[in-house]
Amino acid sequence: MKFLSILLSSLLIAASCVAAADSADGNEDNDTYQPLKVVFAGFGRTGSHSIAAGLDRLGYKSIHGSEIVPNILGSHSKMADYMIAGDVHGLLNETARMGYNATMDCHAVYWGNMWEMHKGNNDVKFIFTKRSFEPWFNSIASVRWTLMPITRYPWRFVAWADKVYRFSVSISGYNWFNGNVNATIGKELVVNTSGELSRKIHQYAYQQYFVKVDKILKEYPKQAIMFEIREGHGYRELCELVEIPLEDCPVDEPFPHVGSSTQMIRVGFFLRFVEIMMYLIPMIVVGLIYRRVGGAKKKQKSE
Repeated sequence: MKFLSILLSSLLIAASCVAAADSADGNEDNDTYQPLKVVFAGFGRTGSHSIAAGLDRLGYKSIHGSEIVPNILGSHSKMADYMIAGDVHGLLNETARMGYNATMDCHAVYWGNMWEMHKGNNDVKFIFTKRSFEPWFNSIASVRWTLMPITRYPWRFVAWADKVYRFSVSISGYNWFNGNVNATIGKELVVNTSGELSRKIHQYAYQQYFVKVDKILKEYPKQAIMFEIREGHGYRELCELVEIPLEDCPVDEPFPHVGSSTQMIRVGFFLRFVEIMMYLIPMIVVGLIYRRVGGAKKKQKSE
């Protein structure tokens, strides 16, 4: 079921994750604690999965939605709880405590907060990405189409699905301009992705994102990069950003390309099949019971 995590690749904006050094919980003493080193700060559906694989190849430990969602009731439950609550500092402490030093799509919406925390800190690198609006928006819509069944009952009766839904609404409704969660907007984006309001919200976020990013890239060229997989960027660009010497960089290896939309569509059909079965099986059971009881009554009358 791990592939179900791809459902969350539809996040509005992708971002940075911080391992807060001033944790009051003493996380620094944890054996797995890792300070933040790399922040994916691009849109969802612009290569986050591939970049995560590339960073892992370079020795980082990235946290992607493909790991959070399947474990949202288990090992990553607390991380998801912080996201649902919109608690950025709690999320960053938990991320660091769990040993992740590179954040990807599901931490994405908090990139504005994290940039302000790490602006000018050359030990924390930011990766921005771009994709033309129409294909990006269509890709987002197709991914959220995958998610649709868990926004409805009977799926919502399933604890895992209900938490994924609340998780999705919270991160989709997070406003990186003011740091607030708007649940109404979040529900609109998750439930009615292709609607006119959803398109307007995405367009506005898209435009404002690049206004802010262009300024960052000009002012902090050593801390941030515009990474474009479709333009052929790969290990060379990543290594230059994180200051890995060229002789130690796997420049001759093909850069990973993962996170297929085809797989997500299959997930969508699977969720819909299960949804139909959730309705159909109880109906069949009730029908069989009714038939059995009716048959027994007829038999008693005949006797």
